[in-house]
Amino acid sequence: MIDLAALMTLTGDKREEIDGKFEEILVTLRKSNLSPIRAIEIIIIFFTDTIDICSRATVGELMDLIRNFIHRIIVACPTLYVVFNIGHLFFDYITSVVEYDCSLSPNAPRFKAFLKKQRSTIRTEMESIPIEAISMLNTTHDTILTIGYSSLVKRMLLKTKDDKTRTIDVIIAERAPFYDGRRMASELSASGVSVTLIPDCCIANVIKRVTKIFLEPVCVLMDGSILTYAGADLVATIGHTYKIPIIVLSPHILFTNSPSIKVSHLTAPPSFVTIKRDESLEKLTRDSYVDVLVPKYTIIKHKFISTIVVGGYGKLSPSQVFIVTPK
Repeated sequence: MIDLAALMTLTGDKREEIDGKFEEILVTLRKSNLSPIRAIEIIIIFFTDTIDICSRATVGELMDLIRNFIHRIIVACPTLYVVFNIGHLFFDYITSVVEYDCSLSPNAPRFKAFLKKQRSTIRTEMESIPIEAISMLNTTHDTILTIGYSSLVKRMLLKTKDDKTRTIDVIIAERAPFYDGRRMASELSASGVSVTLIPDCCIANVIKRVTKIFLEPVCVLMDGSILTYAGADLVATIGHTYKIPIIVLSPHILFTNSPSIKVSHLTAPPSFVTIKRDESLEKLTRDSYVDVLVPKYTIIKHKFISTIVVGGYGKLSPSQVFIVTPK
């Protein structure tokens, strides 16, 4: 529960409303298939709602409350470092236009306008990055490999499907235990893009056909390495061995000044993952001495990455990420 005692006199009976909204977004943010961009949008909407609910507070009290929310989100979702980015952007804007002890009410409209602008900027980048990425494709033919579901890679491929001057073969490696590669394949196929779906254990079998690898990160570290979903490290390792360009697509909001991130975060074994036809992982772990670990994240070191395509910045090498990294 959120400690809102300091705001009791300011928000009155709306304390429970703020608390309830926060608990709702925590449930959403903990979902294993939630993209970091969608998480940021949810948090921006929540900040906007908080401004409305706390209209009788001071600017400083609003900042203290949001700071409290951010830290609690990080505790609940340890790898969601990008929450700090939107928080810092918001705080920097607030301190540049008003004093800490000013009333919130007359400043609320421009605070909400700032948050709305951030959402618009992210959406603009999500549209511009695929266009920039297309410029990296060969003019005649490419065989592209990716793993799991990526909204940016999907957008890039959809923009190329009507291009009669080049042919593109798409290979998607399925990603256990989330199995979202089949969703990516289904959506692309429904839009007219020809796709080959393979299990991740078969990446080495098709790698010689691949000309480029595209990945989307959870966040980009200050040395140019990326935090992404487990399984992508296998793609990167094999691709690097065969000297295939590995291209990362990322909006600037996903860049963090963290030098490293622990990736020990594990997800609960999904009930649909089975060992035998009639024996689920839950039954296996309950009735035997087998421990099942399902890692969610991995880090791909900067030495494996050829290029990072960044919204608003274009194509950067991993050694250039300091240009985008928040100070």
